[in-house]
Amino acid sequence: MWECVDIHHHVGTLDVGASADGAPWTMERDLEARLALMERYAVDAAALMPAFHFERREGPRSVSRANDRVAQYQRLGGAEQFPIALGTVDPLMGEDESVAEMRRMRDELGMAGVVWHHRFQNVYMSDERMDPLLRTAEAFGWPVFLHVFPESTMEAPWTLEKWLERFPGVTFVALDSLMAFTQSRYLLSLGHRYDNVLFETAGAFPVGRLIRSFVRELGAHRVIYGSDLYMSPPTYDSPSPLLEIRASDLTPVERHEVLVGDFLRLFELEGA
Repeated sequence: MWECVDIHHHVGTLDVGASADGAPWTMERDLEARLALMERYAVDAAALMPAFHFERREGPRSVSRANDRVAQYQRLGGAEQFPIALGTVDPLMGEDESVAEMRRMRDELGMAGVVWHHRFQNVYMSDERMDPLLRTAEAFGWPVFLHVFPESTMEAPWTLEKWLERFPGVTFVALDSLMAFTQSRYLLSLGHRYDNVLFETAGAFPVGRLIRSFVRELGAHRVIYGSDLYMSPPTYDSPSPLLEIRASDLTPVERHEVLVGDFLRLFELEGA
Protein backbone atom coordinates (compact mmCIF):
# COMPACT_ATOMS: atom_id res chain seq x y z
CA MET A 1 0.00 0.00 0.00
CA TRP A 2 1.27 3.47 -0.84
CA GLU A 3 2.36 5.71 2.02
CA CYS A 4 3.12 8.83 -0.03
CA VAL A 5 1.69 9.97 -3.37
CA ASP A 6 2.66 13.20 -5.13
CA ILE A 7 -0.24 14.82 -7.00
CA HIS A 8 1.91 17.23 -9.04
CA HIS A 9 4.49 15.86 -11.51
CA HIS A 10 5.01 17.48 -14.93
CA VAL A 11 6.14 15.52 -18.00
CA GLY A 12 8.40 17.53 -20.26
CA THR A 13 10.86 20.38 -19.91
CA LEU A 14 10.86 23.85 -18.41
CA ASP A 15 12.75 24.95 -21.51
CA VAL A 16 11.18 23.86 -24.78
CA GLY A 17 13.04 20.90 -26.23
CA ALA A 18 16.21 20.72 -24.12
CA SER A 19 17.24 19.00 -20.91
CA ALA A 20 19.15 20.55 -18.03
CA ASP A 21 22.53 19.66 -19.57
CA GLY A 22 21.58 20.90 -23.04
CA ALA A 23 21.07 17.43 -24.50
CA PRO A 24 17.77 16.62 -26.22
CA TRP A 25 15.07 15.63 -23.76
CA THR A 26 14.20 11.95 -23.76
CA MET A 27 11.46 10.19 -21.88
CA GLU A 28 13.78 7.39 -20.77
CA ARG A 29 16.34 9.70 -19.16
CA ASP A 30 13.62 11.74 -17.52
CA LEU A 31 11.96 8.62 -16.11
CA GLU A 32 15.20 7.25 -14.72
CA ALA A 33 15.96 10.50 -12.91
CA ARG A 34 12.36 10.86 -11.67
CA LEU A 35 12.20 7.37 -10.20
CA ALA A 36 15.56 7.87 -8.49
CA LEU A 37 14.34 11.08 -6.84
CA MET A 38 11.09 9.44 -5.78
CA GLU A 39 12.97 6.53 -4.24
CA ARG A 40 15.35 8.86 -2.40
CA TYR A 41 12.47 10.58 -0.61
CA ALA A 42 10.18 7.55 -0.24
CA VAL A 43 7.52 8.81 -2.65
CA ASP A 44 5.67 5.72 -3.78
CA ALA A 45 3.62 7.09 -6.67
CA ALA A 46 2.72 10.27 -8.52
CA ALA A 47 0.07 11.77 -10.76
CA LEU A 48 1.37 13.00 -14.12
CA MET A 49 0.38 16.10 -16.06
CA PRO A 50 1.80 17.95 -19.07
CA ALA A 51 4.57 20.47 -18.94
CA PHE A 52 3.10 23.78 -20.03
CA HIS A 53 6.15 25.11 -21.89
CA PHE A 54 5.51 23.04 -25.01
CA GLU A 55 5.57 24.71 -28.42
CA ARG A 56 2.15 25.55 -29.83
CA ARG A 57 2.98 26.10 -33.49
CA GLU A 58 0.29 23.67 -34.64
CA GLY A 59 -2.45 24.75 -32.24
CA PRO A 60 -4.71 21.85 -31.22
CA ARG A 61 -2.26 19.26 -32.56
CA SER A 62 0.41 20.62 -30.24
CA VAL A 63 -1.91 20.22 -27.25
CA SER A 64 -2.83 16.68 -28.29
CA ARG A 65 0.86 15.77 -28.56
CA ALA A 66 1.47 17.06 -25.03
CA ASN A 67 -1.33 14.84 -23.75
CA ASP A 68 -0.04 11.87 -25.75
CA ARG A 69 3.38 12.36 -24.18
CA VAL A 70 1.90 12.13 -20.68
CA ALA A 71 -0.01 8.95 -21.56
CA GLN A 72 3.10 7.39 -23.12
CA TYR A 73 5.17 8.30 -20.05
CA GLN A 74 2.56 6.70 -17.80
CA ARG A 75 2.72 3.46 -19.81
CA LEU A 76 6.52 3.48 -19.75
CA GLY A 77 6.71 4.06 -16.00
CA GLY A 78 3.89 1.72 -15.08
CA ALA A 79 0.64 2.05 -13.19
CA GLU A 80 2.20 1.26 -9.81
CA GLN A 81 4.37 4.39 -9.92
CA PHE A 82 2.02 6.53 -12.03
CA PRO A 83 -1.59 5.44 -11.46
CA ILE A 84 -3.14 8.72 -12.62
CA ALA A 85 -2.57 10.87 -15.70
CA LEU A 86 -4.09 14.29 -16.30
CA GLY A 87 -4.37 16.14 -19.59
CA THR A 88 -5.05 19.68 -20.66
CA VAL A 89 -6.83 21.66 -23.34
CA ASP A 90 -6.32 25.23 -24.47
CA PRO A 91 -9.37 27.46 -23.87
CA LEU A 92 -8.32 29.48 -26.93
CA MET A 93 -8.68 26.38 -29.16
CA GLY A 94 -12.45 26.81 -29.21
CA GLU A 95 -15.17 24.85 -27.47
CA ASP A 96 -15.71 22.11 -30.05
CA GLU A 97 -12.06 21.13 -30.41
CA SER A 98 -11.44 21.38 -26.67
CA VAL A 99 -14.39 19.19 -25.75
CA ALA A 100 -13.39 16.67 -28.44
CA GLU A 101 -9.86 16.54 -26.99
CA MET A 102 -11.23 16.05 -23.46
CA ARG A 103 -13.30 13.16 -24.74
CA ARG A 104 -10.19 11.68 -26.40
CA MET A 105 -8.25 12.15 -23.16
CA ARG A 106 -10.86 10.08 -21.35
CA ASP A 107 -11.71 7.44 -23.94
CA GLU A 108 -8.38 6.86 -25.73
CA LEU A 109 -5.73 7.96 -23.24
CA GLY A 110 -7.44 6.79 -20.05
CA MET A 111 -6.93 10.10 -18.27
CA ALA A 112 -8.76 10.82 -15.04
CA GLY A 113 -8.85 14.61 -14.81
CA VAL A 114 -7.97 17.91 -16.46
CA VAL A 115 -5.41 20.54 -15.52
CA TRP A 116 -4.77 24.14 -16.57
CA HIS A 117 -1.91 26.58 -16.03
CA HIS A 118 -3.50 29.77 -17.31
CA ARG A 119 -0.47 32.04 -17.17
CA PHE A 120 1.24 29.71 -19.65
CA GLN A 121 -1.91 29.39 -21.76
CA ASN A 122 -2.44 33.11 -22.35
CA VAL A 123 -5.92 33.38 -20.86
CA TYR A 124 -7.29 34.42 -17.49
CA MET A 125 -8.65 31.60 -15.35
CA SER A 126 -11.92 33.52 -15.10
CA ASP A 127 -12.40 33.70 -18.89
CA GLU A 128 -15.90 32.58 -19.88
CA ARG A 129 -14.42 30.19 -22.43
CA MET A 130 -13.61 28.01 -19.44
CA ASP A 131 -17.29 27.46 -18.67
CA PRO A 132 -18.10 24.77 -21.28
CA LEU A 133 -14.84 22.99 -20.49
CA LEU A 134 -15.66 22.86 -16.80
CA ARG A 135 -19.15 21.64 -17.66
CA THR A 136 -17.55 18.82 -19.63
CA ALA A 137 -15.29 17.92 -16.71
CA GLU A 138 -18.34 17.91 -14.46
CA ALA A 139 -20.19 15.58 -16.84
CA PHE A 140 -17.17 13.24 -16.87
CA GLY A 141 -17.03 13.24 -13.07
CA TRP A 142 -13.46 14.56 -13.22
CA PRO A 143 -11.60 16.60 -10.61
CA VAL A 144 -10.28 19.88 -11.99
CA PHE A 145 -6.71 21.03 -11.29
CA LEU A 146 -5.97 24.75 -11.51
CA HIS A 147 -2.64 26.43 -10.85
CA VAL A 148 -2.91 29.54 -8.67
CA PHE A 149 0.71 30.66 -8.90
CA PRO A 150 1.05 33.70 -6.60
CA GLU A 151 3.01 35.89 -9.03
CA SER A 152 0.34 35.68 -11.75
CA THR A 153 -2.76 37.87 -11.78
CA MET A 154 -4.13 35.52 -14.44
CA GLU A 155 -4.39 32.86 -11.70
CA ALA A 156 -5.42 35.09 -8.78
CA PRO A 157 -7.68 33.66 -6.02
CA TRP A 158 -10.75 35.58 -7.18
CA THR A 159 -10.53 33.90 -10.59
CA LEU A 160 -10.71 30.54 -8.83
CA GLU A 161 -13.59 31.61 -6.61
CA LYS A 162 -15.75 32.32 -9.64
CA TRP A 163 -15.70 28.64 -10.62
CA LEU A 164 -16.01 27.28 -7.09
CA GLU A 165 -19.28 29.15 -6.80
CA ARG A 166 -20.57 28.24 -10.25
CA PHE A 167 -19.66 24.54 -10.03
CA PRO A 168 -20.35 23.36 -6.47
CA GLY A 169 -20.49 19.74 -7.64
CA VAL A 170 -16.95 19.75 -9.06
CA THR A 171 -13.93 19.05 -6.87
CA PHE A 172 -11.17 21.55 -7.62
CA VAL A 173 -7.52 21.19 -6.63
CA ALA A 174 -5.66 24.48 -6.25
CA LEU A 175 -2.06 23.80 -7.25
CA ASP A 176 0.80 26.00 -5.96
CA SER A 177 -1.64 27.48 -3.46
CA LEU A 178 0.74 27.78 -0.48
CA MET A 179 3.74 29.30 -2.26
CA ALA A 180 3.30 32.77 -0.76
CA PHE A 181 2.15 33.79 2.70
CA THR A 182 -0.28 36.57 1.77
CA GLN A 183 -1.98 34.67 -1.03
CA SER A 184 -2.30 31.62 1.22
CA ARG A 185 -4.33 33.68 3.69
CA TYR A 186 -6.73 34.71 0.90
CA LEU A 187 -7.04 31.09 -0.12
CA LEU A 188 -7.59 29.94 3.46
CA SER A 189 -10.50 32.36 3.70
CA LEU A 190 -11.82 31.02 0.41
CA GLY A 191 -11.50 27.49 1.77
CA HIS A 192 -13.76 28.38 4.68
CA ARG A 193 -16.44 29.57 2.26
CA TYR A 194 -16.28 26.72 -0.27
CA ASP A 195 -15.86 23.05 0.54
CA ASN A 196 -15.29 21.87 -3.05
CA VAL A 197 -11.60 22.81 -3.20
CA LEU A 198 -8.46 21.05 -2.00
CA PHE A 199 -5.22 22.92 -1.46
CA GLU A 200 -1.96 21.46 -2.74
CA THR A 201 1.38 21.93 -1.00
CA ALA A 202 3.98 22.57 -3.74
CA GLY A 203 6.53 25.16 -2.67
CA ALA A 204 4.68 25.83 0.59
CA PHE A 205 5.95 28.97 2.31
CA PRO A 206 7.55 27.59 5.50
CA VAL A 207 7.20 30.55 7.88
CA GLY A 208 3.95 30.30 9.78
CA ARG A 209 3.67 26.54 9.14
CA LEU A 210 1.05 27.01 6.45
CA ILE A 211 0.44 23.32 5.82
CA ARG A 212 -0.34 22.80 9.49
CA SER A 213 -2.56 25.90 9.56
CA PHE A 214 -4.63 24.69 6.61
CA VAL A 215 -5.00 21.22 8.14
CA ARG A 216 -6.00 22.60 11.52
CA GLU A 217 -8.53 25.10 10.14
CA LEU A 218 -10.00 23.18 7.18
CA GLY A 219 -9.18 19.55 8.00
CA ALA A 220 -6.66 17.12 6.59
CA HIS A 221 -9.16 16.07 3.92
CA ARG A 222 -8.71 19.52 2.31
CA VAL A 223 -4.89 19.46 1.96
CA ILE A 224 -3.16 17.21 -0.56
CA TYR A 225 0.55 16.63 -1.07
CA GLY A 226 2.17 17.76 -4.30
CA SER A 227 5.64 19.05 -5.16
CA ASP A 228 5.52 20.58 -8.69
CA LEU A 229 8.26 18.37 -10.09
CA TYR A 230 9.92 18.81 -13.45
CA MET A 231 13.04 16.74 -14.07
CA SER A 232 14.50 18.79 -16.93
CA PRO A 233 15.82 20.82 -15.28
CA PRO A 234 14.84 19.60 -11.79
CA THR A 235 12.64 22.08 -9.95
CA TYR A 236 14.18 21.15 -6.60
CA ASP A 237 16.84 18.99 -4.95
CA SER A 238 14.64 18.00 -2.03
CA PRO A 239 10.83 18.23 -1.69
CA SER A 240 10.65 20.72 1.17
CA PRO A 241 6.85 20.46 1.70
CA LEU A 242 7.22 16.71 2.21
CA LEU A 243 9.99 17.24 4.74
CA GLU A 244 7.80 19.80 6.50
CA ILE A 245 4.85 17.40 6.64
CA ARG A 246 6.97 14.58 8.00
CA ALA A 247 8.58 16.85 10.62
CA SER A 248 5.31 18.48 11.71
CA ASP A 249 3.11 17.69 14.69
CA LEU A 250 0.29 16.46 12.45
CA THR A 251 -1.25 13.32 13.85
CA PRO A 252 -0.54 10.03 12.03
CA VAL A 253 -4.09 10.10 10.68
CA GLU A 254 -3.73 13.68 9.42
CA ARG A 255 -0.38 12.92 7.85
CA HIS A 256 -1.82 9.87 6.10
CA GLU A 257 -4.73 11.91 4.75
CA VAL A 258 -2.44 14.57 3.29
CA LEU A 259 0.12 12.14 1.84
CA VAL A 260 -2.15 9.45 0.40
CA GLY A 261 -5.72 9.33 1.70
CA ASP A 262 -6.94 12.42 -0.13
CA PHE A 263 -5.40 11.17 -3.38
CA LEU A 264 -7.18 7.83 -3.10
CA ARG A 265 -10.48 9.49 -2.32
CA LEU A 266 -10.16 12.08 -5.07
CA PHE A 267 -9.87 9.41 -7.74
CA GLU A 268 -12.04 6.82 -5.98
CA LEU A 269 -9.21 4.31 -5.80
CA GLU A 270 -9.05 1.18 -3.69
CA GLY A 271 -8.14 1.91 -0.08
CA ALA A 272 -9.78 5.33 0.00
